[in-house]
Amino acid sequence: MFRTIMLSALAVLVAGCATSTPSPSTLADEEARACGGISDGDLKNAPFARPEEITSVQPLLVEAYPRDDNPPTYELGGALVTLRASPGLTSEWLQRLVNCDLARGGALADSVPELSNSPLAFRGASAYVHSTGDGFAIEISSDEQRIAKEILASAERLFQHPHPARPSSATPDAIAGEDGQTRY
Repeated sequence: MFRTIMLSALAVLVAGCATSTPSPSTLADEEARACGGISDGDLKNAPFARPEEITSVQPLLVEAYPRDDNPPTYELGGALVTLRASPGLTSEWLQRLVNCDLARGGALADSVPELSNSPLAFRGASAYVHSTGDGFAIEISSDEQRIAKEILASAERLFQHPHPARPSSATPDAIAGEDGQTRY
C-alpha cells in the first residue's frame, strides 16, 4: 500500500515537472550552453538575420495521429525554409546557430531585436537542419497548432521582405538596362 502511494506521488511530481514552464534561470542556462563558442558576429549573421538568403518557404506538414490503420492524414507542423549555401557554411554549424537562436528565443525573445522576426523565436519550437546539395533546409516545427501557424507566418513574412537580390518590381523575364528601360 505504501509503495503504491509513493509511486503515485512520484508520478504526479514527474507529471507536474513535465508540464511546468522552465524558470528564467533554466532558460538562461540553456541559452549559455547552446550559444557557447558562437561569436557575436556569427549571432548577427544567424540564418534569419539575412532574409535575402532564403530561397523558399513552404508549410511543413506532419502526419496526424492517431492513425488507426487509416491512410495517413497530415496537419500543419510549422515551416520548411530553404537557404542559399554560403562559403564555408556547413549543416552542422548552421544547426548550432539555429539551436542558439531557439534557446535565445525561449529565454529572450522579447528583448533581442534580431529575433523579433525570426520563426525560431517561439517557445516550444524545434528545428532540424539538413543539406539540400546546393543549400540548406530548416524544418521548424511545434506540436501546438497555434504556434505552428505563427512559425509559418513568420517565415513567410521574412521571405516576402524585399530582397536586394530579388527586386519585387521585375518579372523573371525582364531585365532593366542601364538607362532604366526594361528589356525582355
